[in-house]
Amino acid sequence: MQQSCYSRPNRLVFLVAAILCFVSAIACGSTNTIHSFTGGSTDGANPWGGLTLDASGNLYGTTSKGGSGRCPDGCGTVYRLSPSAEGWTESILYNFQGASIGDGSNPEGPLVVDASGNFFGYTEAGGSRALGTVYELSPETNGTWTEKVLYSFGSKGFDGFYPIGSLAFDPSGNLWVATWSGGSTGQGTIVELVPSSSGVWTESVVYSFPNIGKPLGINPGGIIFDAAGNLYGVTVFGGTTGHNGAGVVFQLVKSNGLFGQKILHRFPTFSTTALQTPTGGLLLDPSGTLYMTMSRGGNGGAGVSALNLNTLTVTDLYSSDGPQTIQPYEALVRDSAGNLFSASFYSKNGNEIGFKCPDLCGFVYELSHDGSNWNWLSLGHFIGDNGSNPTGGVTIDASGNLFGVTYQGGTNNLGVVYEVSRQ
Repeated sequence: MQQSCYSRPNRLVFLVAAILCFVSAIACGSTNTIHSFTGGSTDGANPWGGLTLDASGNLYGTTSKGGSGRCPDGCGTVYRLSPSAEGWTESILYNFQGASIGDGSNPEGPLVVDASGNFFGYTEAGGSRALGTVYELSPETNGTWTEKVLYSFGSKGFDGFYPIGSLAFDPSGNLWVATWSGGSTGQGTIVELVPSSSGVWTESVVYSFPNIGKPLGINPGGIIFDAAGNLYGVTVFGGTTGHNGAGVVFQLVKSNGLFGQKILHRFPTFSTTALQTPTGGLLLDPSGTLYMTMSRGGNGGAGVSALNLNTLTVTDLYSSDGPQTIQPYEALVRDSAGNLFSASFYSKNGNEIGFKCPDLCGFVYELSHDGSNWNWLSLGHFIGDNGSNPTGGVTIDASGNLFGVTYQGGTNNLGVVYEVSRQ
């Protein structure tokens, strides 16, 4: 039976159910649409993951729908946008085919690239058990690309499923990813895939999040490695005995051949003033500071916080004084001056800058440090025609220009790729 290729799992349905707004600020820039998706069999639709930039200035990304795959709305695509004096040219590199032939469908998260120029990513659905895949996309000498499913989630007992966040390479070239669900208790896992000389990848569940009392966190939101190969991550919930909890920051530590969690910070039980619910967006700077997006900051609304890995102190860099907002795993990027950038999926009706946006269209923002405080600034606001609901944060080029995608909006309301120029 052919699967319905777009039924987003409960992890995201729950997270966005009560979203209201991020904060208001005066916009100092604007977004430029460089591609508006058309869907159908010839183009993708509704991108859900961020962009990857190569040395030549090409942008690579995925769409959760569209393309010529065997799903009712298309199984999704991998695409490339190439710049020229005349503008940007899109090329579809791969059309996912869905679970009916064991391929993935509905790709999410950003693509990661190895030293040979191969791309790696994951799909939310599809595969041999319709629970998602990890795949590789390799360039051929004739200009085509070949896709290979490295692993289908749900292929063995106590496996993880519904991958989330971003894939990450360790120093040995192994791939790691967090899964929102699955494992020995169903509360999520950390998974490692190890390649062999023959090109076969072996998957193993390195860690399953426990359910008893939930003090170690449940439902991871993402992982990241530091330069020394240490793995850090966050969970969206758990951390408080007897409650769902407001999440934790953790490190995976190996002892006697087994991995275990070292809790670096537990976010307090839900209240109106405490930092709560890290949703991913993980970024490590050279000083040993871990940045993350938050559902609730110290002022009650969504924002960004930082954990000093040396002192294990958490700082609320910025949060709104409005209602709580879930930012769905938006990546943070940092420029050479230490400024942080990302995009918020929702916003406050656009009223703060004179626009009316009943669908809460979202915006791109910057956090800069003046030596004493972090200051928030909107760099561009979405109003529908130029995109709506940015996902996956932003990517930054050498000139400081920002690129990202929106899930909806644009000419066909199927999402766009946009640029925010900072020159």
